[in-house]
Amino acid sequence: MPGRVFDYSPRIMPVGRGCLFVAFLGVTACASNGSSGAKGAETNFDKDSKELPPEVASMLERKECRPRMRGAMDLHQRTVKGDDGKVERAFLIQPDEQLCLVGRATGNAFTDLRIATELVSPEQAKKQLIAVELQMSDIGAVLAIRNHHDRPLRYRAVMSLSATQARPTTVCPVMAGLVSLEHWPHPVQLLMFGDFRLLEPQEPMDCR
Repeated sequence: MPGRVFDYSPRIMPVGRGCLFVAFLGVTACASNGSSGAKGAETNFDKDSKELPPEVASMLERKECRPRMRGAMDLHQRTVKGDDGKVERAFLIQPDEQLCLVGRATGNAFTDLRIATELVSPEQAKKQLIAVELQMSDIGAVLAIRNHHDRPLRYRAVMSLSATQARPTTVCPVMAGLVSLEHWPHPVQLLMFGDFRLLEPQEPMDCR
């Protein structure tokens, strides 16, 4: 089920199911009412508004990445087994947290992605930073991912809605050098994400 898309700008161009590229903000804005089993109620946010909620706008303004974690480092990463049987690292984020993932890709894959413990400046970020922030707002849960690499970035995510309920959710690729916004019109207690890889120019940019 494709997500609902909010028109944050008068200048837009489609980049895939459930996503819009917002030209003047330099942002890929994706709004998900639910997919892959994750379903949410219709939001009351005014889709014709030309202004983002203040807490969301502030997420887009951050150029540097300052780690903000409410718990120990080991609570924010987990080892999981991928579809191909390979062991991979997944990351976990709660509302009001920001993770700064640092690592360079070998080909399309990341082999040494890690959570930075100190501020990562824009100069340090080039081709090695993925900045991730999750916030709750009046319109629901909003995830911002800034891709500092020179190719589009694909990843996968699983959301936890409560202590006993977790399910996969559709997310969109993040265009090179830009920010992706994902929106769910309901609270998200915890988000686990990973399986990062860079896309080749001919690969599809659909949301999965």
